[in-house]
Amino acid sequence: MSDTRKFSYSWVILVCCCLFLGATLGIITNCNGLYYLPVSQEFGIPMSSFTLASTISSIASCVGLVLAKKLILKYPLKVVLPIASLCVGVPPILNSFSHSITQWYILALVSGVGGASLGTYTVSVLISRWFNKKNGFAMGLATSSSGVVGMVMSLVIGRLINISSWRVALFSSGVLALVMTLPISLFLVSLDPKEKGTVAYGAEDGPLQTKGAAITSVPVRFDLRLVILLLGVLVISSLTSFATHLAALGKSSGITLVDASVVLTFYLVGNTIAKLFLGTLNDRIGIRNTTMLTVLLMVSSIVLMIAGSDVLLLVAAFLFGTVAMLSSTQYPLVVGYVWTKEEYASAMQMTNLGISLSYAVCTSMYGLLYDIFGSYKPVLWIVLGFGILEAVLLNVLIRLKRK
Repeated sequence: MSDTRKFSYSWVILVCCCLFLGATLGIITNCNGLYYLPVSQEFGIPMSSFTLASTISSIASCVGLVLAKKLILKYPLKVVLPIASLCVGVPPILNSFSHSITQWYILALVSGVGGASLGTYTVSVLISRWFNKKNGFAMGLATSSSGVVGMVMSLVIGRLINISSWRVALFSSGVLALVMTLPISLFLVSLDPKEKGTVAYGAEDGPLQTKGAAITSVPVRFDLRLVILLLGVLVISSLTSFATHLAALGKSSGITLVDASVVLTFYLVGNTIAKLFLGTLNDRIGIRNTTMLTVLLMVSSIVLMIAGSDVLLLVAAFLFGTVAMLSSTQYPLVVGYVWTKEEYASAMQMTNLGISLSYAVCTSMYGLLYDIFGSYKPVLWIVLGFGILEAVLLNVLIRLKRK
C-alpha cells in the first residue's frame, strides 16, 4: 500500500529529525556564542580560554560521527539515541552550576559525542530510510529547523541573561534540549519502517536514486579536485565558526546583550531563509550559479560588518546566514556534482570530518585573535579574506567537474 495516499509515519520521523537538529544545533551550538562574554568575564579568563571548550566539543564530535555510523546500524535506536540525548542536555545543566572552566572542557567531550549522534548524519540516515520521495524537501526542512529554533532561543536566552543570569539561561537550555529529544528518542524514532508496520514515503515508486543514498562506494582519488575540496572545507568552516562570535561582536560594538542577541537572531533568520529558498534555486539556475550567488551574498555581508553601524550589522548578520547554507546544503550538492555517485559517500565523509576538525580550530582562533587585538575589527578583515578565498575555491572546484 502506498504511504503517499494516506497519513505517513514518515512525517512523524521528519518532525523528530527537526527536533533533534533544533535542540543540538539550534539551542546548544547556535546559541553558544551568547555565553562567550558573560562567562569569560565572570570566570576572569580570556575569551580564547572559554572558546577552547567549543574546540574540544567539535573534536569530540568527529569521534561521535564515527561512533554514530557504527552504533545506529548495530544497536536499537531506542538505546543509542536516549543516551545521546542525555549527553546533549545534561552538560549545560551541570555547567550552569560551575565555577571553573575545567568542568566545561570535560563536559565538552560528552556534549560533542552526543551532539554528533543526534546531528546531521543520523538525521540524514533516518530521512534516507523513511523517504523514497521528497527526500530533498525533508532534508532541507530538517536542517532549516536548527535556524528556526536558534533564532527564537537566541532572543529568549539573551533576555534571560539580561534579567537573571547566564546560569539560569544555560540551565533552561539544557532542560529544553532534553524535553525536545529524550521522549521521542525513547518512543517515536525507528530506523526501519517495518518496525512501525509501514513503509517509507513513496515506497511504491521503488528506491530513491540519489547520490547521497548510494549503496556502493569507492574511495576518491587524491587529485586536484580533492585538494581544492579540502581547502574549501577548511575555509568554509572558518567562516561558519565566526557566526558563533556574532553576539560577542555586537556586544563589543557597544550595544546591550539583548540587542546583541538580536544580531544572532538575524543571522539565524537569514540561515533559515537561505536554506529554504536559495536551496531551491539549484533546480532552477544550476548548482554553479546558485553557489556563486550565495558566496556573493556572504562576502557582501562581511563588508557590511566592517562598515560598522548598528543597522548595517543587523543586515550583515542576516546575509551572513548564507554561510550556513553553503556548509550544510551547498557543499553536499557541489560534491555530488563534481564526483560520481560511487565516489560520493567517500567524498562526503571526508567533507564532514574536515568541517568538524577545522571548525574546532577556527572557533578558538577567533577568540584568541580577539584577545590579541582587543577588537573584532582586524578579525573582520581576516574573515573577509576567507570569504573571497572561498568564492575562488568553489568556482575552481565546480569547473573541475569530470566531463
